[in-house]
Amino acid sequence: AGVDPFPMLEGVDDNACTGASSWAGGDDDDSPSGPSGPGDEPDPTWNPCVDENITSSTRDSSFALVSGAASALTEVGGSTGEFLTAPPYSNLVELAVGKWGPWISHTGKWSLEAFVPETSTDLATAAIFDVAFHGGHALKMVDLEAAKGSWVSLFDMPFKFVAGPRGYVSLTNLTPSDGGWLAYDAVRWVYEGPTGSAGVGAGCSMSTDCSGTLICGESGTCETDCTVSGCDVGICDASTAVCVEPDVIDPADPWGDEYTDADGDGIPNYLEGFEDSDGDGLPNYTDYDSDNDGILDSVEGSADMDGDGIMDFLDDDSDGDGILDADEVGDDPDMPLDSDLDGIPDFQDSDSDNDGIPDSVEVGHPEDPVDTDGDGLPDYLDEDSDNDGVSDGQEAGWEPTQPQDSDGDGVPDYLQPGEGTIQDGGLGLQLPDGGDGYDGGCACSSTGGGSALWGLLGLPLFLRRRSRSRR
Repeated sequence: AGVDPFPMLEGVDDNACTGASSWAGGDDDDSPSGPSGPGDEPDPTWNPCVDENITSSTRDSSFALVSGAASALTEVGGSTGEFLTAPPYSNLVELAVGKWGPWISHTGKWSLEAFVPETSTDLATAAIFDVAFHGGHALKMVDLEAAKGSWVSLFDMPFKFVAGPRGYVSLTNLTPSDGGWLAYDAVRWVYEGPTGSAGVGAGCSMSTDCSGTLICGESGTCETDCTVSGCDVGICDASTAVCVEPDVIDPADPWGDEYTDADGDGIPNYLEGFEDSDGDGLPNYTDYDSDNDGILDSVEGSADMDGDGIMDFLDDDSDGDGILDADEVGDDPDMPLDSDLDGIPDFQDSDSDNDGIPDSVEVGHPEDPVDTDGDGLPDYLDEDSDNDGVSDGQEAGWEPTQPQDSDGDGVPDYLQPGEGTIQDGGLGLQLPDGGDGYDGGCACSSTGGGSALWGLLGLPLFLRRRSRSRR
């Protein structure tokens, strides 16, 4: 009977290669400035038994910007290489997705490294890399700003990649942190050795445990990948060889399948996840308001304004000031309140009235915010909380997070009318009164203790500070 020899040959080949050479596949692959010179383009004929690294860069055809737009910049620090950069995703910036997908010459275990170019641009501190390996996806957040000019390991473990152009690494401009820019330069695959020898039905924790092109299934056993066995439910994703639900991917767009946005809120399904965070019966990727705070996910976005590791569309208190987003958003959640008109809505602004005093300090009890002057405007939105004609910002002192209390009675000046700052009639300057008031000609009285010393030293210092600021 006729026998197809290729599966057997592939099995032998997969387990025969154990070594690797030191040559990195390019003339300057391992230089401090990164893979920026000629000769770095991957060659499909590379054999990892001989050639350890496979490098894919934005300067060759193995990279594709499959969504959005990016600009080319030149590396600094002695390099002549160009890289691509894109601003963070927002309501005004479209989703950008770049993919590195070189021809993998040999099925086996590969570790992954990304090169971050040296640039004066502020880069994202939480850039999301997506690794599509044989058996699934893995996401990793990388601090690009801290890794400038160097290679950074994407994971501390290898993944299975099979021969050919099936797997890839991608980077999006979704940044759930500071919103820094993205830099697309190069990714390299470093061969770590052959895969495991476990056969069909054997236990596994990763696809690297399984032999050949077998994957580790959801049941924790090695199984045939879907490109061979097909799918009982869903569609076979050729890049990972696993079945995916039909409403999660677009079979007509295999390059962008995992970035499908089922609910159209601008946040891809894989980032929203399949959990039901608010318990309303809808998984996040189909829920217009995943945290049920009254603010649409499309308005909140995927940033993490308070840096607590929870993206705003899932965070009940996006700015971490103790006041729920639902209470700060205002009467029209589609147009969130922005009290200080700084372009940041109050629910994402840690200082909503821009007086320098954090909302968390001014609010008191979040469920019953303090309104010192009883004008109907809570202190955290009131620029003059005690209604004494002097703004909170002026009365807060040098350290607004610990507002000034001139008379030491436990009540900050910005909450106590007539205390904290006075007008010097001669110069029109805001001067501290030390609790003694204005004596007509001097900034303080002789009975003011420390105030007398301020009268001698504080004014010249203050004038010098103002002079510097005017320059």
